[in-house]
Order: sequence, then structure tokens, then C-alpha cells
Amino acid sequence: MNFSDGMKGLLFIFTASLLFSACSISAGRSSASADDRPVVSVSLPVEEYFVDRLTGGSVAVNVLIPQSAGHSDYSPLPSQMMELSRSSVYMAIGELDFELSWKERMMSANRNMSWVDLDKGMARHDEEENMHHHCDPHYWLSPKQVDVMVSNMADALKPLTSFNVDSALQAVKDDIASLDSAFTAAAGTADVAFMIYHPALTSLASDYGMTQLAIEKDGNAPSPQAYMAQIDKAKSLAVSVVFVQKGYDMQKAQSAADMIGATVVEFSPEGRDWMLTMNTILKSLLLHD
Repeated sequence: MNFSDGMKGLLFIFTASLLFSACSISAGRSSASADDRPVVSVSLPVEEYFVDRLTGGSVAVNVLIPQSAGHSDYSPLPSQMMELSRSSVYMAIGELDFELSWKERMMSANRNMSWVDLDKGMARHDEEENMHHHCDPHYWLSPKQVDVMVSNMADALKPLTSFNVDSALQAVKDDIASLDSAFTAAAGTADVAFMIYHPALTSLASDYGMTQLAIEKDGNAPSPQAYMAQIDKAKSLAVSVVFVQKGYDMQKAQSAADMIGATVVEFSPEGRDWMLTMNTILKSLLLHD
């Protein structure tokens, strides 16, 4: 599908917004050192992006799980636990294996720390065709879901900073609304289907009427029969893009793409640069639709 002028304009706005937010965050950090800023702890790097935008860098962020690490069996470093002991708030994604395993230990390390579930009030989606109804935690990759997340985050941050969180929240929500419009328009032009190694775009697909075909199932490599069944389905739906998360089996993703005549697109669902991640997904769906 070719880009319309309107789509090009939206993508330009997203890029400009990304540059503006990066400058704002840098300016905020220069006015406060990590030693005297209040500290919040979070699970993933993507949360740091939103905390920085909402506070202008006036709040220090302790990220527990590095971008390159999986959240199923990660153990925090002693330095991270030290920062946790200084934290006023822990902002939990909700239903991450790491959070379920470590919540009690983290709270016992800092009895004065508040625990905030960022998915409060959010409609959650099960992984497609998963009879065990395992909830895909990557809801921040859907504009409709992340809009709720940033509101919950802003409420928790307001008592910690004199920065105008409400104004920053509106700017973030404006970006989210633009993305929501762009994904709605992209999904409205045709039946959009894509393949992905690990089903991290369940919320995005469900919210915008797209079809997600996962190679991996329940965290395990598929059987040959299941793999070929997904390949056949992808061919029938004319899938032309295969997403793969950094650190996953690129060879398997490329093999699938070769069989269906698709392009592999690598992205980082938990990565700090949320706007880059969302633009990567959007452009890939538009260019390969």
C-alpha cells in the first residue's frame, strides 16, 4: 500500500515529537543530579521513557530489567536493589513474571515504597488462539492501552515533582492520539495480517482488528507441524512482514519470511525509545500492506 500525504504528515509529526521530547528530557536532567532527585523504580526501559517525558527528567529512574534481558527469570543486581531502597514508588507493568516473583522481596526491601500497577483499569488481551488464556503483557505497544498506562503513571508522579506533569501528560497523550489515528487508518484500508516470532503485539492486533500469527507458542519453539500450519496461514493471508524481537531466533524468522515472500523487521518491544518502536511497527505495516 502506498503512503498517502496524510500518513507521511503523521510520520513527520511523530519524528519531530521524538526529537523534541529527547531535548526536553536532556534539559530536565541537566538541572537535577541523580543524588538529589526523587527515585522511582520500574521494571522495563520503556517505562523510563514515559517517566522522563512526564517529569522532564526531574525524577531519577531505576530500571530493574535491562533491555537485553528477559523478564521471566531476571534477578536484580545489588546496585539495583540499593536504588530500590531509595525509591518512593515502584511502577509495575502488571502480570510480568518478574514482578510476580519479586514483588514481596522488593517491598520488604523498602516498606515505605508504594506499589503502582500501571495496568489498572485496562482491558487486557489474551494471546491469540492460546487456550490457556495467558495474558500478553506488552499492552504498551497499543496506543489505546498505553493511554491508560500514562494516566496511571502521571497520578503516581505528581506528588514527587514540581514539574508540570499535567501539561506533559497532555503532550504525551497527543502523540498517542496521533498514533491511534494512524493505526486505525492503516487497519481500515485492508485486512492487515502479520507474522511475529513471539506474540508481543496481541493488544495492538486486537485493538485495531489485525491478525497476528505467532511462530513461537507459550514461550516454546513450535513443532514442525504447527510451524508449517502458520506458514500456510500466512500465505493465505498474504502476510508480507515478519516481526522478530531483538534476541530471538532471527534465523527462524528469516526462514519463515523466505517461505512466504515477506520482509523481516527487528524491533525491541521493551526498549526505551517507545516512539521509535511504534514508528517501526507502523511503517512496516504500511509499507508492506
